[in-house]
Amino acid sequence: MLRIAVVLAIALRLSLILVLGNFRVDDTATYIAGAQSIAARGAFLDARGNPEIFRTPGYPLVLAPFLALHASDALIVTMNIVFAVLVVIVTWKIARQLFADDRVAGVCALIVAVEPAMLLWSLKVMPETLFTLCLVLFAYAAICEKPIAAAIALCAAIYVKPIAWPLALLVPFAGVWVRPKQALILLATCIALLAPWHLRNYATADYVGFSSLMDRSLYISAGGSVAAREQRVPFAEMRRRLIARDDSRAADPKRFAEMRREGVSRVASDPFGWTKTQLFGTFRTLFEPGAAEWARTFGLYGGGGQSAMVDGGFRRFAQKHPILIAVSILWAIVLLPLIALPIAAATHVPAHSRLAFGLFALIAIWLVLAGGGVPGYHRFRVPAIPFLVLMSAFVYTPRECSFPSPPPARSQQPSAS
Repeated sequence: MLRIAVVLAIALRLSLILVLGNFRVDDTATYIAGAQSIAARGAFLDARGNPEIFRTPGYPLVLAPFLALHASDALIVTMNIVFAVLVVIVTWKIARQLFADDRVAGVCALIVAVEPAMLLWSLKVMPETLFTLCLVLFAYAAICEKPIAAAIALCAAIYVKPIAWPLALLVPFAGVWVRPKQALILLATCIALLAPWHLRNYATADYVGFSSLMDRSLYISAGGSVAAREQRVPFAEMRRRLIARDDSRAADPKRFAEMRREGVSRVASDPFGWTKTQLFGTFRTLFEPGAAEWARTFGLYGGGGQSAMVDGGFRRFAQKHPILIAVSILWAIVLLPLIALPIAAATHVPAHSRLAFGLFALIAIWLVLAGGGVPGYHRFRVPAIPFLVLMSAFVYTPRECSFPSPPPARSQQPSAS
């Protein structure tokens, strides 16, 4: 079944590469700019030529050789196929390690190979597939009790997408109560690997954080959704205003602290409204299957769904795009087990696997919560999918282990004497 999963993962993606003509989304440009600066200047700079502190260098470093060779987007996406196959294999290894059953491991690998959201975002010049690979490698090293390897994989994920940065604190804190030595090794290794980038940002841009992504999200997404509601303007318009305001003071490194304070202040001024937006975005992250993005990929939809959701809610979006909503509902029903089974499986986890299940749950919950709010949609669920699949598999935990199989018993022959 692993071979079937790998062949399906490759065949589906290669077939779609031949059909699709556009492999980019809006955010692709920011990764390309950093990769071009690395390839041309050997420095990680943004589009203005300033030190890049919004994006982290993990994915641009991978892109840089392709851009130096003027490779096509289709070739870059082919690299994503390699990452996707590795995700399938590592998921299979984790399942085999936990369940000692090749059939259960094979089913997990098959689901990860063909899951629509993972399939879609592996066809974009975006870091989701590489990020997912780093996270499953982290989980595999963690359950094998190799804290240094786990820390290296987790930090690699953080350098690819800083949304994983809090996991460098959450996982050791959760694990210190049951595996104190390994948790401390994990934390110390993460500090050693992440501190250089903090120092680099402070030295080059007078910014003390790891990435300004969180500051901008608080200011534009969280605070912007509250401001749009208070001023009764569409969120898309409020977002445009806030981005223009930020661009006007781009040379001032103090703006990030101001953005963080202003975003927190706006959220505090209307906690109920922000919570409502956050919960609805979390719901979208969990259950929105990606039909709109598939339609946009094939040129059948122009976008704007996120803003419509914030401005007018589900009803307004449904009135504008009834076919997309109908397809999304049917698709979400098919994918519902990925959300429901992990909850049901929580009561089926054997004692020796509870730490692994807890780790998977912590990673998945953080990714979904962090992806909620205004930007909440299926893209932020992609790296959580392997962990949702692995948690679901605990529903089908075999009654007894089949791997490793016990040695055959030797028959006792009577002595000739």
